[in-house]
Amino acid sequence: MLACGGEKGSQGRPSAGSSEQAQQEAEQLGREVADIVDRVMAYRSSHRGNLPVSYRQAGIDSLTPEFVRRLSRQGDVPVVTIAFRRTAGREVASCDGTNLVLEDKLLRAGAFDVSCRLAGGGTRIFTVPPPPPPKEKD
Repeated sequence: MLACGGEKGSQGRPSAGSSEQAQQEAEQLGREVADIVDRVMAYRSSHRGNLPVSYRQAGIDSLTPEFVRRLSRQGDVPVVTIAFRRTAGREVASCDGTNLVLEDKLLRAGAFDVSCRLAGGGTRIFTVPPPPPPKEKD
């Protein structure tokens, strides 16, 4: 992949610390992707199959203190992109997903894959595990 301009860390074997940080960032972005995809698809189901043309139309903020949210389409499929507002010191810049994220979560007991753009260049698929079960109160 080096011949294609990708960095060794993006497709090769990144260091253990680097990989752990990238995984944590991808999980954070991926969970946000899944939440927003779910909300976009809920809008679609309550509006006769029509996708929102913007987050504003769906009642979703495009900016949060931590994230920038983008909505696009590939034909009839919504594409949700979530990026960190501040990328300094980050390994993952943004992640995106489609309605297949929701299907993936159902078929894989809560786990799903997202495609992420690395801060240093290149892309990588990350698996987001299901969230840990809630702790029981004593």
